Amino acid sequence: METLWSAPHGQYLCLDRVTGTLIDSASVGGLLPAFAPIPAHRSAALAARIAEIGERVRFLVPSHDPDAQGFD
Repeated sequence: METLWSAPHGQYLCLDRVTGTLIDSASVGGLLPAFAPIPAHRSAALAARIAEIGERVRFLVPSHDPDAQGFD
């Protein structure tokens, strides 16, 4: 799981299994590890990320970061 962590995004990212690289998109998929046995500091970071997103949207949790260019 740690290889999926993105410090700039403050959450996990999804892995493109074809290219073997992280997908540079802060999607809801990167928040799902909150339901997995991850380190406490990552759980706290995800909770902070969800709270931060919650300040910018009407309904939690949006499919992508609402500040992302492709968010609609």
